[in-house]
Amino acid sequence: MIILDEPTSGLDSFMAMTVLSILKDVSKSGVTVIMIIHQPSYEIYEMIDRLALMQLGEFVYQGKASEALNYFREAGFEAPHLVNPPEFFMKLLRIEDRNNISEQESRIAPNLKYNESESSHSPDTRHPYLKPSNLIPIKYS
Repeated sequence: MIILDEPTSGLDSFMAMTVLSILKDVSKSGVTVIMIIHQPSYEIYEMIDRLALMQLGEFVYQGKASEALNYFREAGFEAPHLVNPPEFFMKLLRIEDRNNISEQESRIAPNLKYNESESSHSPDTRHPYLKPSNLIPIKYS
């Protein structure tokens, strides 16, 4: 197992892709690679197999990276066209002021627990904790 904290920080896009390509090859050899990465490019995001999104120490989503946008879409949160998925997730899960968390913001994480049940795709059973009223609206300019 390899655990990395921001392996692409400070790298240009070419070097970041090179590092992630190597890590992807390592993972294909059977080694588990876990990394924290903030706002990856779309190309890097596409290389991620599993994604965990957290807020305030709680999991908001945990599952296949390729299914994350659909998960939020089914719950009523559509990513704008041509917006990088990680950027969308960061804006959706942001907290305005970490020193002064509002009551609404403090309720987001406990009410956004990912239900990995593959047996049903209806919003009532697949998203029992994801309530649109608990998220902060996203404003794109």
